[in-house]
Amino acid sequence: MAMHKTKSLKILRYWAKQDFKGWDPYDMLNSKLIKACVPEKSHFLLWVFIQLGKVLPFNLRRILFVPKTHNAKGIALFISGICNYWYLCKDDRLELTNYLDRLVLILEELKDPSSNAWGYGFLWVARGGLRFPAGAPNVVVSYYVYSALEKLSNLEDYKPPVKIDEWLYPKDLLGILRRSKLNNGLLFSYSAYEGNEGVFNASLFASFIFAKSNQTLNKTEREYVNKSIRTVEDNIKDDGSIVYGQKSFQDWIDNHHTLYILEAALRLNNETEYNFNTYKLDKMIKYYKKNFLKNKKFPLFLNRMYVMDFHALGQLLRMTEYGIYEFSEIEEVLNNWVKYFNKSKFPYRIYNFGVNRINYIRWTQAFMFYGLSFYDKYGNEKS
Repeated sequence: MAMHKTKSLKILRYWAKQDFKGWDPYDMLNSKLIKACVPEKSHFLLWVFIQLGKVLPFNLRRILFVPKTHNAKGIALFISGICNYWYLCKDDRLELTNYLDRLVLILEELKDPSSNAWGYGFLWVARGGLRFPAGAPNVVVSYYVYSALEKLSNLEDYKPPVKIDEWLYPKDLLGILRRSKLNNGLLFSYSAYEGNEGVFNASLFASFIFAKSNQTLNKTEREYVNKSIRTVEDNIKDDGSIVYGQKSFQDWIDNHHTLYILEAALRLNNETEYNFNTYKLDKMIKYYKKNFLKNKKFPLFLNRMYVMDFHALGQLLRMTEYGIYEFSEIEEVLNNWVKYFNKSKFPYRIYNFGVNRINYIRWTQAFMFYGLSFYDKYGNEKS
């Protein structure tokens, strides 16, 4: 089994030179021109600009004055990846220590001032009235930060430049997230703002965070966690598939969000006293393998247009920790995709009609660094 740490270290060193600042597929509303010209209440227009930023094959960010920024989720992905390489790259530990120190200090700067939680560094507008202000704490970003900090806290011969104990799985989000009823169950919201209810992966990530909390949950809070887990289970279809969310316009089935749910479910069973139904879990794994992994195109969306996205590959590689597939099962996909690596970066997406090579830090490069680090770590342990 070939290791990919050479590629990973090229990605890490490239972004270290940029102080880990970059662009994101969703950051178009950071544009100084858009802020000056588009009214804040023009929800539809703002949403259109985000969609253009995501799908256009050419990058408008320079001419629209979109600054490169730090992204808390991207920072967390780099921390987790470095922790995985810590034992594989012992000769590089001094260099890795310098990177970790800087990344932890960036997280401290990005942390919400009133809670131990993190959000995206851009205004996010979507269908259904969803609107997050820049920096607003949300469960997905915070999940990745908490997971990275847990790895960091267990790293041998490393002491963070600031205390991180209070940042490890606090209950802070319990007072921030809303709860929406679904049949006899409930789902935690993505953030505190309206319009983001009913996202299954976000609710399960929240369940895991609270299940791992460093503060004791009371009876009602434990009941919330259990209801959220049962609600996600109940929305897995007979074939093992699950859509993105409960709303009518959230009916797509995609690669990486399916894996997010699998990751959260496996971690609940492996790391907490809570349980995700193993029968439903096995059905999801079989569905994923049949419809995504064994599909030679390895598509991002199953019931939408064909597109290959390196974000999905990064999450697939992250799952090597759990043994839900053999390494031989993913070699064809991995070998087909890594050939696109060039000049310290992977492309954003591959379409039928061409390749989008816009260089996004969180979505593509940090996620591939993160994914390859798991692949190398657990592949090395297996060999």
